[in-house]
Amino acid sequence: MDESTPLLLAGALTFIFGWNNSSLLIGNELGSGTLSGREATVLASLGMVLGAVAEGPQMTKSLGGMIYAQPPETVVLVTLVASILLTFSLTLARIPVTFSATMVGAFIGAVFALSTPLRVSQLEVVFSFWLIAPLATMAVTFLCYRAIRRATSNMSLLSVDAFSRRGVGVVSLGLAYVLSANNLGLIYGTAVGAGSQTPGAADLILVALAAVAIAGIALFGRGGVAGTVGDRLLSLTPQGVLAAFVGTIVMMWVATQFAIPISITQCLLGGMFGAAYTKKIAVVNRRLALEVVASWLVVPAAAFVVAVVIGPLL
Repeated sequence: MDESTPLLLAGALTFIFGWNNSSLLIGNELGSGTLSGREATVLASLGMVLGAVAEGPQMTKSLGGMIYAQPPETVVLVTLVASILLTFSLTLARIPVTFSATMVGAFIGAVFALSTPLRVSQLEVVFSFWLIAPLATMAVTFLCYRAIRRATSNMSLLSVDAFSRRGVGVVSLGLAYVLSANNLGLIYGTAVGAGSQTPGAADLILVALAAVAIAGIALFGRGGVAGTVGDRLLSLTPQGVLAAFVGTIVMMWVATQFAIPISITQCLLGGMFGAAYTKKIAVVNRRLALEVVASWLVVPAAAFVVAVVIGPLL
């Protein structure tokens, strides 16, 4: 396999990632009314570059290193191709993708097709974190929202609005940062492997991937999947969006420190419910909520099947 092939596939997957996952960030910012489309895109772009370069390399020890010692080139190729096929199809259908879970499912399917063993104990750690993450994000968001409400209770409406705008801007940057560090880091780590690039070359590749993701954000971030989750599921106040972002940032950052791949929808949805619970806001679209949660199980399983099927063909 040509050395450039994994990087080209990583670029294609990164563009879809920017289209599907990062647009969720833009949609919630626009839905909260605190930032314009241009402001949201600029903050997301800056966060993507910073997160990719600063902490993205930590994810090189995720799939190839945590649940498998050193994946062969065929496993890498199958993982990337299966992830592209599935995430592109779901994005066209305007279904939010549990992106990291898709890559994990595809990776397991690729390894299974080669009949080689996985590190099951490490895989159990990843699955356990996925179960805990939405609930933990919900709890952090709940506490954060209550703290924000207390801090702004004696402020004037204009002061509360200014606080919300500044706060959402800061945490939007932070959310883009941790999203890039974890998810773009996962793509990079899967494509190039641990320790195979010099620091300078690694930074260059990560910046290039971030730029491709930014293109996906700029072209599609104002609608599509963002509108699906941000507008049709729950209606949150700017303070609610702020609290949900903080909870999501905390969980995604923790996951990155342990090289655990985590999807933004797994955390952010829990954060949105945590914010809604503080004011007893009902779910606007229960069917959509069930569809998103079900996708956390169905999508990785589908990625596994796709990888098993295409494995012998590549």
